Amino acid sequence: SYIVYQRAMLLALAGKQESAQRQLSAAIKVYPEQLAHSLEELRDLSSRSPGKLKALLKLAAAKSAEQRTPSGAH
Repeated sequence: SYIVYQRAMLLALAGKQESAQRQLSAAIKVYPEQLAHSLEELRDLSSRSPGKLKALLKLAAAKSAEQRTPSGAH
């Protein structure tokens, strides 16, 4: 659920970037339907703490773009 995504954001804010990225990747695999909402929130939070959330935002945006790309399209 959305709480799994929030945990990734909290880890990033705490400076635990590798753990945050692993958590986000796991959240996307299990709850892909929550990614769009979480990406929105990440963008909002990133405006307030850009350094700590930059890598997580980049990963979320890339995964979101992958979701929108039809399978097999490159």
